[in-house]
Amino acid sequence: VLYALLNSKFLSLVHYETRTSNNSINLFSNGKLLPYSELLMLSRQEIIIDAKILLPFWYTIPVISWIARFILAPAKKHKKQTTSRSHEKQQNTDYNTGTKSSRKQELKKAARSLEEKMVTPGSTLERDLSSYVHEWNRLISEDAQENLTEDINSLIRDYMRKTIRTLQSSHFTKDRVSNLAKTLVNSPALHNIRNKDALEMYIKLYIVKLIKNL
Repeated sequence: VLYALLNSKFLSLVHYETRTSNNSINLFSNGKLLPYSELLMLSRQEIIIDAKILLPFWYTIPVISWIARFILAPAKKHKKQTTSRSHEKQQNTDYNTGTKSSRKQELKKAARSLEEKMVTPGSTLERDLSSYVHEWNRLISEDAQENLTEDINSLIRDYMRKTIRTLQSSHFTKDRVSNLAKTLVNSPALHNIRNKDALEMYIKLYIVKLIKNL
């Protein structure tokens, strides 16, 4: 959750709006997010020192550590542990793969359900997307229109690429999609688009399309 917040598109806007507040926290320097070590006030040196204090002393001395490893861990036991760890790792990999696949299918199912509710009766998802594009993308040049549309699509994809990591099918509802779309519509990057209503509808449908085609 912390990673998603720190890398969200709207964080810079929130920081800008609250920069005059006495309780504001400095998150940016020269327009760039500060390193995690500074944001979390972490000191690498202190972490190393703490780790060394908690470890047995021979772990911190390479030569003694090498000798202790052979003395404290007989060859057969070491081989057995290696085999056990390998088997456990394979089980975890299979479980995680199955979990991700199941989660993806559930999200796609939720997206198809939303498609039925959000698409205009008698129309299709692609047809509605094309219709809304012509409402908010009013540039005269055809090339300029295509470039603007692709820029918007890229922005949505980048935003969803970060959001989808924590997105659950049970939370992928019409209200959730609306909130995601509003966040993007109100971002500084889309400030110059005039027809916000059409743009917001386009973003909603494009998000459904992305999830549907996972």
